[in-house]
Amino acid sequence: MPQKKLESQNILSQYNLIIYIILLSNSLKNSKKVTKNMTLRSKNWSKSCYQTLSTIIEEDLENKLTLEQKRSMGTSISARTLQKIIENNYKLSYPIDPRTLNTLNKVVIFLEYHCWNDFVHKMDQEIEEKANNENPKEKIIEIVKSAIRREYLMYSNLPKIDENFLSDTYIKNSSSYNMILDVLVDKSKKKQILSNPFNPSTCEILEIEVKKLEKDYAQVYTKEFWLLCWWDTSKKKYVKRYKVISDHFYVLNMINEKWMIKANASTSDPLGLV
Repeated sequence: MPQKKLESQNILSQYNLIIYIILLSNSLKNSKKVTKNMTLRSKNWSKSCYQTLSTIIEEDLENKLTLEQKRSMGTSISARTLQKIIENNYKLSYPIDPRTLNTLNKVVIFLEYHCWNDFVHKMDQEIEEKANNENPKEKIIEIVKSAIRREYLMYSNLPKIDENFLSDTYIKNSSSYNMILDVLVDKSKKKQILSNPFNPSTCEILEIEVKKLEKDYAQVYTKEFWLLCWWDTSKKKYVKRYKVISDHFYVLNMINEKWMIKANASTSDPLGLV
């Protein structure tokens, strides 16, 4: 298999892992085992909340796992790890290493799944069913959400740049496509990355709404939070911190029966480039 195609598949696999972590976070916060605890019903959790969740999971697994399972995987998950999962900052690499997979297995067993692969399979089924039942506006919203996650993932994968991963969602050589590519090329030349250990970078969609939807044209408004902490691999230090909440207006066109993003007009500067 050509190296470029293999890299594209690896990036796509990492993108899927991000989606699964988001779904895992939602499943944890909405679990009846969790919400029956009054302190864990709050929208914003304190550090003590994650410690409480850690205790709940450990007690549940102590009663659920066999003696052999307890010996092989243990029953505890640290509050810090759970906080990363809940806040969608639990970064996975592809393929998943055994220690991380062990943690994921414990979380999903707590959620009444057999194992991580069982959870992934069930999530894939739900996503497919939802896509088949979505109305046109919901499909547009999912496309824009997907594009934002892909954009962040491409920044996270620097110094590697795979345009194929970008052109799957954005119209090639459009303004939005070129803006993202400019950032990628600039940061790559400067040897700046987001993937150093304990990098706090993240992005979150705060609001999203379809403003206009026609046969082959759509406009979507979003309010987004971006935190990009650029680490210079040569200087071994952070050299730029980009933190902003900004409004975005996405323009999409239907190209060959597929919605593609043409433009992304924002109230902020390109992501940490200027």
